[in-house]
Amino acid sequence: MSRLVFLVASERSGSNLLTRVLGAHSRISGPSPTHLFRLFANNGWRYGDLRNDTAWHDLIADILENYEAKLGAWDIHPERNRLIELERTVLAPILSIYESQAEFEGADVIFIKENQTAEFAPTLIEHFPTARFVHLVRDPRDVAASWIRTTAMPGGVERATTVWLRDQQAARALESASAGRLHSLRYEDLVEAAEPTVGRVLQFLGLPFEPVHLSFFHSTSVRRDSERIDAWRNLSRPLMTGNTKRYRNELTTDEILYVEERCSDLMGFYGYDRYQRDDGIKRQTTRPSVSGNTTDSSMTEAETSVRARRLAAIRRVLERQPPCSGADR
Repeated sequence: MSRLVFLVASERSGSNLLTRVLGAHSRISGPSPTHLFRLFANNGWRYGDLRNDTAWHDLIADILENYEAKLGAWDIHPERNRLIELERTVLAPILSIYESQAEFEGADVIFIKENQTAEFAPTLIEHFPTARFVHLVRDPRDVAASWIRTTAMPGGVERATTVWLRDQQAARALESASAGRLHSLRYEDLVEAAEPTVGRVLQFLGLPFEPVHLSFFHSTSVRRDSERIDAWRNLSRPLMTGNTKRYRNELTTDEILYVEERCSDLMGFYGYDRYQRDDGIKRQTTRPSVSGNTTDSSMTEAETSVRARRLAAIRRVLERQPPCSGADR
């Protein structure tokens, strides 16, 4: 089995960037996200006893439908009959799909980007006890600024802050429980000091250094996905040094203070200083006046269609009712 590495990161933290940077390594497969592990780790109970042929075939069908509805483009087309012959566990078919992509790339390490990974990490560790985790954190004020620039990210500054807090708290818990199998890095160090930062990640993974940060954006798959999904458009460019502290120009003072007030403890832990310190300003703890996304950009018709198809596939999983009583969950 390939070595598995799961990324732990909040959305709009550079998670797709890091995935593609590491995916440029000759031994790492880092494809665009499918979010299959999260969806089925959290909802496998809906299928009941997988020893039942109907339950197993339903699971395979839903996995394949959600694979085909993913946002990015992959190189492989999983075969239903091959997946049906696998060990009957919820995550075995998904692992097989990722391993097929890695085999296509000639890689033996799989770097998997998911959202909210830390929250379902116990399930991952149960299924894959040797898996490792890489935790990427970004200044929550820049996460909020990026969030409101992104068309597909509703909820504005308040939602961005809530997600960042939830994810970092879960990451801290995972770090305590993972017995040295988690490595943390900051987005700011990735873009400002890429070579040593990437080198430390590769050392953690037991891989030789390759200057992947200089070449990842040349990949055909990276360019293909950057044209497909608006939120990924920067992936086809070199690392954007200086792409930090944008919140100073993109968030209001109230929004900055709101994020700082909610995130102050964890900001300090990860080395992020407050923009304004004890300066006599009364820090607000209520929701800032600006809400929702302020971006003027809009998704293309093609991206809207892709996202609608993905949401429909996810919805079919979430609407499944287990065939037996709750006692079988």
